[in-house]
Amino acid sequence: NIGIDPQKHIPPGRTISKSECLQLLPGIDAKDLTGGAVFYDAQVYNSERLVLSFLRSAAQKNADLANYVKVTGFLQQGNCITGVEAQDLLTGDRFQIRAKTVVNTSGAWINRVLALLHGQQPQKSVLFAKAINLVTRQLLPTYAVGVPGQNSYQDSDALLKKGSSLLFIAPWRDKSLIGTSYTACEPDPDKFKVTQKDIQEFLDRINCSYPAANLTRSDVSFVHGGLLPSSGVCDHTGNVQLSKHYQIYDYREQGLQGLISVVGVKYTTARNVAQKVVDSVFRSWGQKPPKSKSSVTSLHSGEISQFEAFLSAEIAKRRYGLGEEEIRRLVYNYGSAYPEVLKYLSANKRKGLSDRLAVLKAEVVHGVREEMAQKLSDVVFRRTELGSAGYPGNEALNTCAETMGAELGWTSAQIQPELQEVRLAFEYSLGQERSNKSKLTNFTASSIFR
Repeated sequence: NIGIDPQKHIPPGRTISKSECLQLLPGIDAKDLTGGAVFYDAQVYNSERLVLSFLRSAAQKNADLANYVKVTGFLQQGNCITGVEAQDLLTGDRFQIRAKTVVNTSGAWINRVLALLHGQQPQKSVLFAKAINLVTRQLLPTYAVGVPGQNSYQDSDALLKKGSSLLFIAPWRDKSLIGTSYTACEPDPDKFKVTQKDIQEFLDRINCSYPAANLTRSDVSFVHGGLLPSSGVCDHTGNVQLSKHYQIYDYREQGLQGLISVVGVKYTTARNVAQKVVDSVFRSWGQKPPKSKSSVTSLHSGEISQFEAFLSAEIAKRRYGLGEEEIRRLVYNYGSAYPEVLKYLSANKRKGLSDRLAVLKAEVVHGVREEMAQKLSDVVFRRTELGSAGYPGNEALNTCAETMGAELGWTSAQIQPELQEVRLAFEYSLGQERSNKSKLTNFTASSIFR
């Protein structure tokens, strides 16, 4: 709790009796049950907007951000990388970006990017595992619960052998978020997909571990899928072993100057890893790294000393006549910067729209003008929370498309493919096959600022 908002301090855990355990988790098998333990943790409300806060913080420190840009090759002089060749994916334009050091933070595409060195790939391929969470009808509204899985599991790095992994059922956006399932996967990240088989097998595991859930395929509204660094598959159990630690690769020992690669493992260590990467860059230049201030610097939109007090004060202001629900939602998504969104609201409110749709239109305009949104999928999946728990409905989606079209000068003929792309993306997330004719944005494993 050091340095944390005192209203957000995480309290100590406690043990609970068998009867209280049965009350909190109705339907759990009472055989051999003696009690339980309650502990507290934090939950990221909107991980996409957290990434945007990092990016906007960097921009405030004079970083240049580029959206929908793909690295197609490296610029090299002898054994020194001097930049990259790049392509604008929306216009097709090709150009060069020169740099003293290139830092490869391409996530699941790290192997693909390093392969652009044409035979000079300086390390073994990084392994990845498929990870999925299910968003379902709400099972438990008050507590997140970890239930033992029925399959045996052995973590090769663990000091204590638990015998099975835990499935966590967490309340989330009036639904339940259940996870996580880890399986081996195709090495090409562009071939990543969640299949109907993946979803059904995970549902079977959940129902076996907690029969009271009684989940069916129709209870699943959305699937979060992605790739995580892996250390391989356990020979004894066949279980995927996740990487526990980040990796920073400096290739000078391999005779290659000017290139560093990074593989992270979780949000909670991201800031510290970034600090170490910057320090590595300075050392590669033969310079002493300056003292980092990132551990005591608020992110963009995070300038809030006491969150609950801030939220109550903003609700009381009733900006533009908005009610508590909309102000709360805006503060949770945009933090102290939520007035940035409201400045685009006034014109929409005069059109007799509901608070929800008026604010949504303002969020879309904000996403386009302030956060480089270029496609409808950007707004639905990566700028707002609209698509985070499942299909938002035709009215909301059409409102987004029309508002974005007005901002970017889209014709009706341009709007329809954008709508189709997003609808297909929702279908694809639920295990439907992707049409060969569709050109879907890969939102489950998207680039850092798509």
